[in-house]
Amino acid sequence: MSLPNKGGSPVPVQVANEEPLVVEVAEPATPTPIKTASGMSLPPTTTEQQDMVTAGQRRVNILWEITQSTIAVSITMAIIYTAISEIDSQVLTSAFFLIIGFYYSRVNHQAIGGVGRKANEDQAYRGR
Repeated sequence: MSLPNKGGSPVPVQVANEEPLVVEVAEPATPTPIKTASGMSLPPTTTEQQDMVTAGQRRVNILWEITQSTIAVSITMAIIYTAISEIDSQVLTSAFFLIIGFYYSRVNHQAIGGVGRKANEDQAYRGR
């Protein structure tokens, strides 16, 4: 018996044990199909770990958006109260515009926060 070497010519091989080697070929694993909202069945394209990272990112995003919206609503209510009560507060007015400006500039529902691979990493930024 001989095997080819890098040069292309066969190299002799001595086999000490003549017993046949049993090799089992495993069938490739087929992904379990999932049902979509439209009822279509698609194979999964992510690993369980990637799904866990995405779920964590969603939890962080929800917490962050709730915090941002709570602060924005609170400062808006404070401004409305001062307007109704005819209280003049330049600091509160400046804080309102600062907070609302940041809120609207930072809220981007297509952006994904957290660590790990982002679902839209491969997409080019197209602006708003």
